[in-house]
Amino acid sequence: MSFANIALTKSEEDAATVTYRVTSPDFAAGEWEEVARVVVDKNTRTYEFLPINRWADAKVVPPYVYGLDDVERETLLAGKYVGYGYGAWTGRIFSRVRQMLTKQSYPESL
Repeated sequence: MSFANIALTKSEEDAATVTYRVTSPDFAAGEWEEVARVVVDKNTRTYEFLPINRWADAKVVPPYVYGLDDVERETLLAGKYVGYGYGAWTGRIFSRVRQMLTKQSYPESL
């Protein structure tokens, strides 16, 4: 498997939330395309993952799965999310969002 390329770029921010565009060059011949949005709630330190465009109708493993312990993650991937894809990309999304929430820092891009 090749390296999963993902970029999060801030598109909106107010006192309570930050919205990021999620883009990748891995699906359209090297052109960066938007595949999802992530809305971070600063107060509750949670986020909402919204697949769009190419991922809108695809079976995409939600990023939160990669924050679970090994047994829970494997159980979900073998059950509820069997046949779902894009885990390498959503795993990277989870990692970047977790970094923002831990630091409570919301950069323009990462």
